[in-house]
Amino acid sequence: NINKIDKTKPSVTSITGNPTAWTNGNVTLTVNATDSQSGIASYSFDGGSTWQTSNQKTFSTNSTVNIQAKDGAGNVSASSSITVNKIDKTKPVIRNVTGVPTSTTREDVILTIDATDYQSGIASYSFDGGTTWQTSNRKTYSENQNNIVVKVKDGVGNIETYGTTINITQIDKTDPNQGQGNENTNPNQNQEQNNNGTNQDQNQEQNGNTNSNQNQEQENNNNTNQN
Repeated sequence: NINKIDKTKPSVTSITGNPTAWTNGNVTLTVNATDSQSGIASYSFDGGSTWQTSNQKTFSTNSTVNIQAKDGAGNVSASSSITVNKIDKTKPVIRNVTGVPTSTTREDVILTIDATDYQSGIASYSFDGGTTWQTSNRKTYSENQNNIVVKVKDGVGNIETYGTTINITQIDKTDPNQGQGNENTNPNQNQEQNNNGTNQDQNQEQNGNTNSNQNQEQENNNNTNQN
């Protein structure tokens, strides 16, 4: 009996491991193939250019993968194409940070981050070097602050740091009259004080005149008695 003839191609039944959500890790594809005669001998992940005995291959970048299986007799399966397109190892791009005043202001200062990410997208922003994160790209400052470090994080955790440390130094909310003495005294109070001083002078003058009259009267009495 002749039972070793194998002219049947293997069949690729499934390919697993291709993510449907974004990842910043590598992707490992696994090929499941069957051959009921001579059996699976090797696999190709580049359209037949190279072959390997393992049915797994790891990819670190996005790419289109053409997978085939070869059996023990050299029969090659049809090519199965799969696209790996959810790997994101690229940091976001911070284009600018606006809102830093260049002249003195009495208002709050609002910093705004302009950033982009063309893969998993921007997820959050930090205005304190990554200590805390927020979904808004804006932050309000009511007082001056130095050494503000801006960071942006994408959907898979890639982080970019803005190249310039930001200093807010132009906020001035100090009242210009604060700290001055009570120079603007109530004018009525000043008038009253002036009137009191005038009255005191008048009373002193009247007392002086009275004493002079009494002394003159005493002198006249003395002259009368002597006579």
